[in-house]
Amino acid sequence: MKQSEFVDVVVNSKILTQEETSNIMKYFSSSLNSPSGFLESERVGSLLRCCRFKSFHKDCYHSFSYDPDDQSFDLSVDKDVMLHGVSLFGNDGGEYAATVRILELIDTDDICDKVILAVKTGTFKSGIQESSYSSYYGFDVLFDHAVALKKGGRYITDAPEIVGPDFCIGDEGIDKGYSSGVTFSFLHLCVIRKSLSETFFDPSQFAEILFKPTT
Repeated sequence: MKQSEFVDVVVNSKILTQEETSNIMKYFSSSLNSPSGFLESERVGSLLRCCRFKSFHKDCYHSFSYDPDDQSFDLSVDKDVMLHGVSLFGNDGGEYAATVRILELIDTDDICDKVILAVKTGTFKSGIQESSYSSYYGFDVLFDHAVALKKGGRYITDAPEIVGPDFCIGDEGIDKGYSSGVTFSFLHLCVIRKSLSETFFDPSQFAEILFKPTT
C-alpha cells in the first residue's frame, strides 16, 4: 500500500487507533524499520482445497502404531500451482505435534532421489473442517512459504512425525481429485514400492491439499 492510499483510505476510515496510525506513518517516513504490530509479509487469503476422500468417519477414531511410511503419498498436478499446506485428520478438540514435509522426486524412476522443498513443525489444534464432500475433524498445516508445484513434476508429501490422540479417517480414497480447474493425482508410497498402481485405501492422516493457482 502506498502512503497516499493509507492516508486517503485507512486514516479516514478510523479503523486504527491513534498509536497504530502513528506507527505506520513513522514507517512510511523511515523512522521505523518495520511497522510494529503489523505483518510485513503478504497475507495468504482464502486457500483452495482438494480433498483425497469422498467421505469421512467423524465418529470412528483410528489408533495406530506410528509408521512414517504410512504417512506419505505421491502427488502430481496437471497445472502449475502454489502449495501452501495440507489438512490432516484429527478429532474433536485434539492437539497434535506434527512435522510435515513436501519433497520433489528428481528421478521419477528412483524414489530415493529426492530433495526437500519445505518443512513445517509445530503443535496444532484439531477442529471441524469443511471439504468439498463433507465435514471432518482435522487441522491445517501451512508452510512458512508456498511451494511451486510444476505441471508434470512428482512430489511427495509426508509426515516423519505425528504425536497425538486417535483421529478420524477418510473413506473412499480417490486417485484423482479436481479443484478449480486443477487435477491432482495421488499415489500412496507404500503402493509405489510394490507396483505403479493407484490405491483406494490410505491409512494416513492427510485429508486435503491447500493451494492457489499460479498468477
